[in-house]
Amino acid sequence: MYYINENVHYLFELFLYFLISLCLLILLIKTNKFQKKYYLETLSKPQNIHEFSVSRIGGLVIFFILVIECLFIKNFEKTLLMDIFISSIPVFLAGVFEDFTGSVKPKIRLCASLLSGFIFVTISSFSIKIVGVQFVDFFLSFELVSILLTVLAISTVINSFNIIDGLNGLSLGSSILMLITIIFLSIETDNYVLKNTLLVILIPIFTLFLFNFPFGNIFIGDGGAYLLGLIVSTSSVIISQNNEIVSPFASLLIIAYPFYEMIRTIVRRKFFLNTKVMMPDNQHLHSLIYKYVLKKYDGPINNNAIASLLTLSLPLFCCFWVILFFKNSFVIIIGLIIFLILFEIFISKFSKL
Repeated sequence: MYYINENVHYLFELFLYFLISLCLLILLIKTNKFQKKYYLETLSKPQNIHEFSVSRIGGLVIFFILVIECLFIKNFEKTLLMDIFISSIPVFLAGVFEDFTGSVKPKIRLCASLLSGFIFVTISSFSIKIVGVQFVDFFLSFELVSILLTVLAISTVINSFNIIDGLNGLSLGSSILMLITIIFLSIETDNYVLKNTLLVILIPIFTLFLFNFPFGNIFIGDGGAYLLGLIVSTSSVIISQNNEIVSPFASLLIIAYPFYEMIRTIVRRKFFLNTKVMMPDNQHLHSLIYKYVLKKYDGPINNNAIASLLTLSLPLFCCFWVILFFKNSFVIIIGLIIFLILFEIFISKFSKL
């Protein structure tokens, strides 16, 4: 009977967080005209593909719900939730200030993401110690190397989520797929603290997705994108360590889409376009797909949503592959290779206008 009462109480908490998220989102949408006085419009930026102005501070809802959850959750999940929340503060604030002022330099936001990664590793004691490659694992046995690599990995994923945040539902949908996959892995490895923590975090993300996709009634902004990146990256680090069931490559495949988009963008700008690495452009995969869909299927349909669904097929493939084969490193590596081939096929296909 006690177990049943605990489950009912937990479900009630989740429903309560959903209602609070719902009310906050409706409030933000209804007050968009007032908000526009205080934050910078981005319709003229090269990476922007939206035609009208909507609220860009939806990420505040996720952050606010995290605050509430940290204050009122009284079980074992609170410690991990607090670790994720506290580590998110530097990069989230940097993103929010950029949303409102447009004056936070990319280098400052990069430093904030590195700081967030360092805080997480420091207060949680989680770091990457095994990647499944023997000589790399040898170097990771040194604590300093492990910490530095983990901080760099977390920072990379944080910034990659800001890159893919360009279509309705793309960054939110990607994070939902990834977090659901990590929740599945946490159940398989009996890591119920991680499972329960991610479930409460997933509530405001999913609620925001309902308003963001397909019509883009509210955006998450840089602050929200960075926050999603931190949540996904830290969760990936946790699930990849301290268990012998999940392949070390599983976490890499889970975050492969935004991670590879980030690495590919750096290489493209630095070595092929000879431009600044942090200079925004409209040559990301989702941008190319959107332009392709807009030209081929222009009409009374939501081209933005169609392009988003096409792009989401990549993280969907990665997550589905992990769920099927998370125990087998060789098959996971095959999945990574297939993903890379699919990504480049997509780039080749949708860049031909």
